[in-house]
Amino acid sequence: MARAKLSEELKKEIKALPSKEKDKLLMRLIPKDSKLVDQLEYKLVEEEGTLEFRRDDMREYIESRVNQYPNKYYSSIYLRLEMRDISGKINYHVAITKDKLGEIEFNLVMVNGLLYKNKGRLQSESKYLAEKLNDYVIKRAVKLVKLVNALHEDYRLEFADEMMELADHIKSIPSLLEEAKYLQFDVESLIM
Repeated sequence: MARAKLSEELKKEIKALPSKEKDKLLMRLIPKDSKLVDQLEYKLVEEEGTLEFRRDDMREYIESRVNQYPNKYYSSIYLRLEMRDISGKINYHVAITKDKLGEIEFNLVMVNGLLYKNKGRLQSESKYLAEKLNDYVIKRAVKLVKLVNALHEDYRLEFADEMMELADHIKSIPSLLEEAKYLQFDVESLIM
């Protein structure tokens, strides 16, 4: 649903409303946006003290999904769908908590875990069948490099091993390495 623009005149009138009326309007409007409800719940009720619990839950969720493979592996198409689904959960977690470190960690757990569990099949899969997955993984790697480089140097060191692991996975899967070259992504940029 598209957001409606508020005119300056309407904003002025809303600000002039009595506090009770504003509260009534807020209580009617907020429940219509479940993401906003979750954000407010996290920020106001949980007082951001539950971040570690939320991180643990998210990590367990990702690991349980990753551990379903390779038993659940049908093709790289399904693997990409799995990554996209997990990425949606990660993005929702970040939207609610503003957890930048968690965003990096969870993406690394997802990508490294799924590549590690399915490396044998991905190495033998045709590059044409794996093209969309490869494109997705490289774009995720580009995003991770940007996110990690935006961190303070001390935090970067926390992710050095996982970033190196991702670089190793990319190098060991020929079609993935070829996609990285095609997209002009320097795999060495993952190594810190």
